[in-house]
Amino acid sequence: SKELSDLFFQTYNLTPAEIMDSVYRKPTPNRFLGQFSKFLSTNRNSPEVQRIIYSSFDEFIVRNVLQYPESKHYKVHFTGSIAHFFSDELKESLRKFGLEPGTISLAPMENLIRYHLDISY
Repeated sequence: SKELSDLFFQTYNLTPAEIMDSVYRKPTPNRFLGQFSKFLSTNRNSPEVQRIIYSSFDEFIVRNVLQYPESKHYKVHFTGSIAHFFSDELKESLRKFGLEPGTISLAPMENLIRYHLDISY
């Protein structure tokens, strides 16, 4: 909606040209885009934002998880702020594809240590 778009550009004081430049010409576009997750979280009840969140998780699952047929037989684990703060939506998308959500953690270190020590992961 125009209202949501105006709020976004007002919140971040960016132009569409600056966004395109940061995404396609500058290093670490993932970090640049990641900063907008707070805006998405704040506005997660908006139908437009819900479509963005769910379609993004769906596309990620199709492109990066379902290419491994064995993913249907194991829990699928995630690490990172997007997975953590949008875990309800992520779990819903996983279930839609017949996948079982596993651990969703904010930072990887604790689970990596547990995994390498083989402590009831």
